[in-house]
Amino acid sequence: HLDYIWFSHEHPDHFHPGTLNLLIPKLKTKPTFLFQETLNGRVVQYLRTKHKTKVIECRTYKTIQLNKDIEILIGDVGIYDSYIQIKNEKYCFTHINDCTINKCKQFNKIKIFSKNRKHILTSQYGLANGPCNRINKAELNKHKLEKLKYYAKQVDSITPDYAIPSSSAIHFSCHDNQWMNEYRATPSEAINLVKNKSVISLYPTPNKKYDFEKDSTLCYSKKEIMDFECLLTSSVNIVEQNDESIISFDELKESFLFRTNKIKEDNNIFFLWILRFSLKLMKPIVFQISDLQICILTDPLLQNFKVISDCKSSVTLNSFVMNQLYRSPYSVDSLNASA
Repeated sequence: HLDYIWFSHEHPDHFHPGTLNLLIPKLKTKPTFLFQETLNGRVVQYLRTKHKTKVIECRTYKTIQLNKDIEILIGDVGIYDSYIQIKNEKYCFTHINDCTINKCKQFNKIKIFSKNRKHILTSQYGLANGPCNRINKAELNKHKLEKLKYYAKQVDSITPDYAIPSSSAIHFSCHDNQWMNEYRATPSEAINLVKNKSVISLYPTPNKKYDFEKDSTLCYSKKEIMDFECLLTSSVNIVEQNDESIISFDELKESFLFRTNKIKEDNNIFFLWILRFSLKLMKPIVFQISDLQICILTDPLLQNFKVISDCKSSVTLNSFVMNQLYRSPYSVDSLNASA
């Protein structure tokens, strides 16, 4: 049973239509969806049309009374992301998620909503996005450290009663990306950078119960922490390349043109060029297509898609994955923002 489902943003690891198609039929009653107010409203429209259920389009930084006991506030960050705060008369739960919150003004908004409540904060410590150039591994290591410092700064600035490094314990299981597992962050690394020792740090360990009414501290044995983080970083089954069909260069180009034409239809081309130069989105990307053994330069604005010889600054994918990214309407956003 679920009363509400909130989506922070449209990236496919947070809003995934396929998962919803499996989940909704298993629920006793249809939940109410919560999503931030956006210019195009396409997520809200999709949910109303596809799942025929109530959707609350939340105006950011406006308190919403869900029922007589619970209030929520959704704050937007950057051009697409958002966080949520949920409170009753005793507690406030804040989930920052992937949001890159690092300014005093943003911290103060969170503190105002949680005032006079016991405050529980969860935020990201892992590599949900980042540079993935295999040749320049130092860049990825630097990004990992910056991500951990972001978490510590959020905790030190917001000063909640409790803080949990909650997302994400990523394991790169695709054959092409196995090397990135060397740069995974752990909750311990994030917690050790927090300077404010009055904040109680909790590990997101399974089967560990905590009573906020009674317990003022929570101790973990070294073995508990080691066992937990060993579980987070242990290997899972490798997805071998030959499990997926090989897509030809011509088919990839067709998918690329299909998606880039759709982007141009749906957006102001002048605005897309501004995004490229100001935020480095929609920029040219070099892909090393592992199963075709070629490198492809893609430019979504000029619609260039060509084989090149220099693979130095490339993102490695197999042809099946690349084709899926261009064919799914909820994947190309991640591709252009992160790659």
